[in-house]
Amino acid sequence: MFRPHFVRDSNRLVRHLIAKEPDYETAMARAVGGAYTETGWRQRQVLESLGLKSADYVIDIGAGSGRLSTALKDLSDLRYLGIDVVPEVLEFARQKCGRDDWTFKLVESIEIPEKDRVADFVVFFSVFTHLKEKESFRYLQEAKRVLKKGGIIVFSYLDSKNPTHAGIVSAWWFQLLARTAGRGAVGKLLSKETLDKWSKELNLSIEYFEVRDFGQSLCAYRFPQ
Repeated sequence: MFRPHFVRDSNRLVRHLIAKEPDYETAMARAVGGAYTETGWRQRQVLESLGLKSADYVIDIGAGSGRLSTALKDLSDLRYLGIDVVPEVLEFARQKCGRDDWTFKLVESIEIPEKDRVADFVVFFSVFTHLKEKESFRYLQEAKRVLKKGGIIVFSYLDSKNPTHAGIVSAWWFQLLARTAGRGAVGKLLSKETLDKWSKELNLSIEYFEVRDFGQSLCAYRFPQ
């Protein structure tokens, strides 16, 4: 079983926030970086810009406390699977979006608990920013396995050539967060050269794009029809 290196630290950080923050909902928002509602709507807009349809099947890796699922909850025919490594945030997301027909699963290894070729979108928002490269690529292999032909993998990342992104990783407040989580630096920069190489190895087309005020760069891999 291929276990992400940050599972224990993610749980520790969330439980630290719950213990220190008197308002539970605020703790859940802080656990995924704050700006809960605004970020969720930006994430939805990213998917819509890539062709999201109301009856699609979205698999949300690192679903957290439900920013994306809450933003999508009005799409009555949408199918959704959200997975995360922290049980508290998953339960909050389940209750927040109020969709009994949607599935939220705790997964502590790099796997997607779904059959082959079923998803229209596999989404990784603020996930690869916390993974080693080999872990990110393993997740992309899993994403391709569950993706339909014509489907899209979309993810955010910190660009190694972007001075702002490099500054985030080295900032004092980021390092303080890392120490709170119980480890060294938890930020991971990725280069477009690496992402291009992965797209070739996976036989997927690649598209880069930016969204104003998103805070990270975005990339989409498309599975040809």
